Amino acid sequence: MACIDMQQRLAELREKWGKTGMPELKMRIGLCTGPAVVGNMGSKNRMDYTMMGDTVNIAARLEGVNKVCGTYTMIADATYQNAGDWIRPGSWMPSGWWEKQSRSKFTKCSDTRLTSMTG
Repeated sequence: MACIDMQQRLAELREKWGKTGMPELKMRIGLCTGPAVVGNMGSKNRMDYTMMGDTVNIAARLEGVNKVCGTYTMIADATYQNAGDWIRPGSWMPSGWWEKQSRSKFTKCSDTRLTSMTG
């Protein structure tokens, strides 16, 4: 998976850059599999390349949760299910977190699996 390659390459660069006195650089990644709207959006006067949709929002939230969990790459269960044998299960999301069921309905999760990879 590209995220693993990116984290490994950044680890190599951190080591190289550390020898030159550059500050340590780390990145957090959130992955979610599903539909999204991606492309140039806007008007004739102002256009921007962007992404929209629930899948994108979940990935963004996973990226942020990495800081709380002390990880650098976190994937949603949908991505884990689609990845097959590529990924080993990592950590378990603590109970008390909330899972989005639809645009307006949330249900409380207990032991919802999320895979995380430290880097």
